[in-house]
Amino acid sequence: MKLKWFSIPAFLFLFLVMGSSPGFPDDLGSNLPDKKQESVSPRKATLVIGRVSANPKKHYVRLKGVVDYAVSRLANRGISKGRILFARDNRQMIRYLKEGKVDWVSESVFSALDFMRLADAEPVLLRWKKNVSEYRSVFFVRKDSGIHGFADLAGKKIAFNDAGSTTSFLLPAAVLRKMGVELVPLKTPRAPVPENKVGYFFTGGDESNVSVAVYTGRADAGAFSNQDWDYTIDTPGPVKKELKIIYKSAFIPRRLELFRKGLDDRLRQELAAVLLSAHENPEGQKALLAYDSTNRFEKLTPAIWKNLEQAKDLLRFIGPELGN
Repeated sequence: MKLKWFSIPAFLFLFLVMGSSPGFPDDLGSNLPDKKQESVSPRKATLVIGRVSANPKKHYVRLKGVVDYAVSRLANRGISKGRILFARDNRQMIRYLKEGKVDWVSESVFSALDFMRLADAEPVLLRWKKNVSEYRSVFFVRKDSGIHGFADLAGKKIAFNDAGSTTSFLLPAAVLRKMGVELVPLKTPRAPVPENKVGYFFTGGDESNVSVAVYTGRADAGAFSNQDWDYTIDTPGPVKKELKIIYKSAFIPRRLELFRKGLDDRLRQELAAVLLSAHENPEGQKALLAYDSTNRFEKLTPAIWKNLEQAKDLLRFIGPELGN
């Protein structure tokens, strides 16, 4: 179903990928599981996982285990090496997918839809992360604010967590724009909001900063995931007692695993099978835990495709944020 290397010395690789100021030359990657890179590595024997990241050092550690695990179980398909290829943004990852430099990538729903639309990437599996397969955005205000819906937000301020957050910016921004709300970025939380528009700012840090911003009055409204709302660290009891939800978005998939167009059919099938069964053995469980607290993978069901279609309808409202 469808919705419409170069080799570098080891010391230089460690400097670029593990250093505090990572760079992104077009073909920067890391060979796994061997620490030393060979002068020539046959592409067909190498499984390449891609990641859009501004912090390769952090994500290298998270990706290494699951790639090692997959490679160890794909020898019968001629796979003997794994590689991580980082991209600086979606545009670069789309190019990697189209050029066949990346075989497999995991992404949040809006970036995944972008890769599907612009690179013909195929969504194959749903990833359960932190015990959930789907989530939604919730919009909340103080109970004593007099705000009961989006119509009451005109001239007000809403707090989001981060410009790259799916549930604490991209999804709520798309929902608001679809409903005709004009969002205006604010340089500071104290900046004035133009009449009949809604100003927004980013709190950064932990999601608790969003709930606290609303609680203290720095923002009139806030938005983040239903998980953040239910998590007492992100929405402490005394804070939550003074807040109320005014809107809940539709659910969207938590995370999707996509394979590039043109990937060998047998390799595609066996890689999917390896990932689907990873949670059934200790080695796989360990690799999944390191892989952004993954619990397991699931085949895409009609219900998941329906949620993807709903997310696709919102994609056009956040094109600039995705670099389109």
